[in-house]
Amino acid sequence: MEEIVEKVSAAPYVTVMDLLKGYFQIPLTPRAQRYAAFVTPFGTYIPKKMMFRLVCAPYYFCKLMAQVLEGLEQFALPYIDDIAIFSQGWKDHVKHIDIVLGRLRKAGLKVKPSKCKFAQEEVLFLGHRIGSGSRSPSDLKDNTRLSFGCTCQLGFIIAYLASGLWVPVRLDKQLSDHSTVDEIASGAADCRLTYTMANCPQRR
Repeated sequence: MEEIVEKVSAAPYVTVMDLLKGYFQIPLTPRAQRYAAFVTPFGTYIPKKMMFRLVCAPYYFCKLMAQVLEGLEQFALPYIDDIAIFSQGWKDHVKHIDIVLGRLRKAGLKVKPSKCKFAQEEVLFLGHRIGSGSRSPSDLKDNTRLSFGCTCQLGFIIAYLASGLWVPVRLDKQLSDHSTVDEIASGAADCRLTYTMANCPQRR
């Protein structure tokens, strides 16, 4: 995912598309339907479409998207049911959008128009604001970082650090006062988070 964000963010023209209903566009084979069936107090349900939470669903969906966009890696990259189209020129971008839509049409896949952004200089994609050579965390991620104000257990600190792996450059700046991440985690059992981990007072 990090490589996708890095590659897309360098382009001056970016289009993002979100497939309609995700997995539910993918039909299940009769054999797969049998294994996906489940029993409820109201009867036995046998799905005809791929459902969320099937163990193999992400794998097969990503495999399908890779097949649909095969050979277009220079200007179109999928991440599960999201697609980013990126180009250096306006005419190329229009052409690239047409090619991708043609591939989706041929595969019988539909996009959700309300979640599509066409030919933008900056878009929100995979939790980042990217485009025209810039890249930054979305406002939601910033607000999440600023909302930590409670006394936290070690597991909570680890979860916070894990979320920061999405934006390693920003995390490095926050940890500039510490030599290692382990130094923070070791003293985090009784730690009150403020605006950044670098300003976190540690009590032993």
